[in-house]
Amino acid sequence: MAIPRAESGLSTLNPYQKVEQFNTLSNLPGGTGGTVQPSVFGGLNAGTVINVQEIVNADGSITVITTYADGKGGTYTQTTTKAAPATGTGSGALDAALAALKAVGVEGLVPVMLEIRKLYPDISSEDALLLIKFDPRFNKPYMTRFAGNKMRMDAGFAPLDDKEYLANEAAYNKIFTAYGITQFANRAEYARQIGNRVAPQELGDKISLAYDRVVKGASETRAAMKEFYPEITDSDILAYALSPETQLPVITRKVQAAEIGGAALAQNLSIGLTAAAPEKSGYTNVTRKGMGAEELVAQGVDLATARRGYAAIAEVLPTAEKLSAIYGDRLGQYGRFEAEQEAFQDLASARRAREKITQEEISAFSGTAGRGAGALSKERLF
Repeated sequence: MAIPRAESGLSTLNPYQKVEQFNTLSNLPGGTGGTVQPSVFGGLNAGTVINVQEIVNADGSITVITTYADGKGGTYTQTTTKAAPATGTGSGALDAALAALKAVGVEGLVPVMLEIRKLYPDISSEDALLLIKFDPRFNKPYMTRFAGNKMRMDAGFAPLDDKEYLANEAAYNKIFTAYGITQFANRAEYARQIGNRVAPQELGDKISLAYDRVVKGASETRAAMKEFYPEITDSDILAYALSPETQLPVITRKVQAAEIGGAALAQNLSIGLTAAAPEKSGYTNVTRKGMGAEELVAQGVDLATARRGYAAIAEVLPTAEKLSAIYGDRLGQYGRFEAEQEAFQDLASARRAREKITQEEISAFSGTAGRGAGALSKERLF
């Protein structure tokens, strides 16, 4: 059947308080189904039904207000309550629609269905579903169940169909269960992700970053994360990753920075998120300065490279600073900054600086390689 469009005024009606009135005196003299004049009541026997008013309540029950003639020219009323249908609406088409929606978790539909039945007695199940999903007079229960779609629509995006919505919920649940974080496996969290258009693949990638590489990663990585981003604690790193506002590239950069920082800390080398001011070494004429973790992330340094690089730097740095203290005024310094340039940027100028002080040390000891130069004499740092 064709469904009349909801007039703008009707959209504000409460569907749970629909009042329907039946005049039973249309066959009386002068009666047309309209208002019955009081003078008519005098000719009626006591107990004659004059009017019946039905009100559908929120729980699906129906309040029935019946007006009777009292046999003396007046009237009296009697109020009764009819229970909501136990299993359906009394309409095969509407019961089919009700069963389909109950199967996907939509609750509180019986009073809505009764309301639709009163307004559209011959409605098909397909048209009833359309009303329940998209008509603001009837779609509150549906939108409560599919809250993510309401968020999408409010933001100007198309809703997911039921099948895709449920598939996303199942995918989110699988992710949360796999990582043992079932406290997030609930419809409210699913709706938040769907409403913010976070695909299951993206959610899985974000959780993997936070869980596998931080929560279950090296303790130094967690220490660096806490130092670099104090607002993200161990307890809420997963909540941070789950936040739809946290985009995957953002958390990726932060995790990579923390991993690089952790690799440096593992070698007892201090590091900042950005390049810090030079600090003193154990020698008065040698300063110690390192690159910032964000700078190294931008250069494409990953965890494996950071670990190899900082291990090599930690090995050569004591000798490099010692020889820089001896020869640096004349040949230039090879300290941590130069070692990082060689290790992570493969700069030829940094390698030549190392070779200069190494060769000077070798020459000072009549070509006896390794006496003072040690690991600095390697052809490549690592």
